[in-house]
Parts: sequence; C-alpha cells; structure tokens
Amino acid sequence: MTTENSRALFSVVVPVYNASSYLEECIESVLHQTCPDYEVILVDDGSTDRSGALCDRYASDTVTVFHQENQGHTAARQKGAELAKGDYVVFLDSDDLLDPLFLERVRQTLDKAPADMVQCRRLSFFDLRHPNGLQVWDNPVPDGYYDVERIQQTVYPCLMMDQSGRCFPRAISAKAIRREIVLKHLPRVPAVIKTGEDMCGVISMFADIRTLSVISDAVYLYRIVPGSISRSPDPEALVRCASTVGFLKQCLPIAETVLYPQYLRLCIQQAYSACVQVLRSGERKKIRAAYDCFSRQTGFCEILRQAQFTDRRLRMKKELLQREWFWAIRFLNRSH
Repeated sequence: MTTENSRALFSVVVPVYNASSYLEECIESVLHQTCPDYEVILVDDGSTDRSGALCDRYASDTVTVFHQENQGHTAARQKGAELAKGDYVVFLDSDDLLDPLFLERVRQTLDKAPADMVQCRRLSFFDLRHPNGLQVWDNPVPDGYYDVERIQQTVYPCLMMDQSGRCFPRAISAKAIRREIVLKHLPRVPAVIKTGEDMCGVISMFADIRTLSVISDAVYLYRIVPGSISRSPDPEALVRCASTVGFLKQCLPIAETVLYPQYLRLCIQQAYSACVQVLRSGERKKIRAAYDCFSRQTGFCEILRQAQFTDRRLRMKKELLQREWFWAIRFLNRSH
C-alpha cells in the first residue's frame, strides 16, 4: 500500500454496478497483493443494491470511493482513470479477481524493461473450488518484450482479427497501461457502445503503444457469470454495432494496410453477434429492417464482399449474413 504523499505505481480501478454478490471478494483480492505500491479506486456507477455501502466500508487512505449517477461501464472506468495517481492503471471488473501476485509480476516485468503496456494471461472460472473448470485464455502474441518494430511485425497482424479468428487480447483487463495513454484514448470510445467497448479502447490505445511486454502468468481471474451483457437479449444491438463499426474504422490509420482486412473480419463477427442479441430479444419480425438500416449506415454489403476467412465457423457466419438467413442464425444459437 502507499504511504502518505507518495505516488502509487499502480492504480487499480474497479467500476461497480450492482455487484454486491462478488464485490467484497474482488476488493479483498487487491488488498492482498504482495506488491505494496498501489491504490484502489472504486467507482460506484449508481448501484441500486448495497454495492455503494460496501464500497464506503472499504474507504481508506489506500481506497478511494467515488459515487456517480449511472452512466455505464466505460464512463465509470474513465472517472476512475481521471482520479488515478499511479503511473499505470489496472482495470479490474467487480466480479473478477486478481491473483495475489498480479502486481508483483507486472512490477518485476517493468523493472526489467519499462513498457507502455504489460499484458498478462486471464484465467476463467465458474468456481475456484473446482480447479478442473479453470481455463487459461489464448494469446496469439508470444511472451516477451516488444519495441515498435516488433509490435508492427507481430502484434499488428492480429490486433483486430487474423484470418483464423485469433486476436490480441481485446479485454482492457489483465493489463497494466500507462495512465496518460488511458486518459487519452478511453474518452474517445462513444458511450453508445455497450458491447465491444473494451476492444475499441484497447485497439485505439495502440496508436500510442511504443513498447509492450507480454507475460505468461495467468494472474487475472475472470469470473464466468451467466447472463453477461454480451449474451443478453438486446433489440438495439445492431444500432450499437453500427457505432462500433464506425469507431473501428477510425482506428485504421494505426496501420491501415495491415488492419483493413482484419477490420472487415471483425465487423462481420460483431454484426453476427449483434444479430444473435436482437433475435434473443424476440424482435424477429423487426430484424430485417434493423439489419437493412445497419447495412446502409456501415456499407456492410461491401464489407461482406471483401472479407476473407480461413476459419470454417467464421466463413459460415459470413455466408448467413450475406444470405440474410436470420432463421438459421436463430436456430444455431437457440441453445447457447
């Protein structure tokens, strides 16, 4: 923990909204870090359960609590970053956990070679008492230190989505990022983007990421919660997807020649997921009109024509969208 008037190396930002079931466990996982150089910022985003009171219970010299009206996950993260005093920001979702060694491993990595971003691996779990259910997330970028040249050669080819569907980790969690980069890029993500906001923020940041360290340690614990936003019904999902597609297009100048084919593939993946959410909402009769509007706004017909995949499942998604076989999309995803 930090001493008075000292600067925390790490600012751990936790956006909180109706998370009382897991919040205490989440906060305790930070307070039990073996690295002492951190502060915690809890941003209560207008919770209506007892989350706000739980946050206040932890308020201290080390833990800052901020309450605001509900503005969404991205806005809560932005506020936390604005309040941060550390050199690096670590975002922790309120239902997830940090391994006690998370900050220690990141600090050891930075001591060897300072970097704009440190990427750890994520370990997903339903219940930590059942280790057979643990799964380490894939990262197509090998462990190691990357300067600008290596980032361009190794990271950019999978920053959005390569032909097989693999990509650099899109989540803003499991990372330690220089605070000034977070403050520059996170506010650029439009508030209307509710799914894919992590991805948009991370991709945007690579315009200013000059050095990167990737480590193999799976020290971020991602809790799999049934009914997450990405799997929930949403009749406005295609509207939101149009905003996501528009934002991603703005990111292309980072490395347009390399990223444009990936942009096409990622747009298809996002559009397919949005269609699934609309269909789950029961708006089956309205999806064709919503899809037509989405296509006009984004030039999606041309995106479909140009995109190329080697992955069979992604080729199938492209085919279903081209044919506008929404009945097949609904059938394939009815049990997921």
